[in-house]
Amino acid sequence: MEVDFSDGFGRPATRMPADAWVAATAPRMETFTATQHMITDQVISFDGGDRATCVAYVRARHHLPSALGDSDRTVYGCYTNRFVRTPGGWRISGLKPTPVWMTGDFGVFPSALAAEGAPSAGAA
Repeated sequence: MEVDFSDGFGRPATRMPADAWVAATAPRMETFTATQHMITDQVISFDGGDRATCVAYVRARHHLPSALGDSDRTVYGCYTNRFVRTPGGWRISGLKPTPVWMTGDFGVFPSALAAEGAPSAGAA
C-alpha cells in the first residue's frame, strides 16, 4: 500500500505492506495516554468494480501529559483512502491524511516519537 503523510507532516509517500504499516504505527500510538479519531461524512466513489476511494473528514486528538503546558494536539482535516478488491475481499491500497489545521501542543508528536524505541511511520 502507499502511505502518504506528505501534507502537513513532511514525510514523503512510501510503499509498504499494510501489516508493516500497522506494526510500525501501533507502538508509537501506544505512547500516547489517549487518542481519539472521529471519522465522519464518508464518501465512497468506485472506479470500476474492483477499485474505490473513500474521502472522509477526521478530527484526531492525541493526549500526552507534559510538564510544559498543553498535553493535547488535535489534527482536523480529511483522509483519502484507496481500496482494491482482492480474492480475499476489499483491502486498503493507499492512505493519505490531509490536515487542514492543527491546534494544541506541537511538541506532543515529537515527544511520542522519542518514546522508547517508537518508530516513525506517520502521525494522524
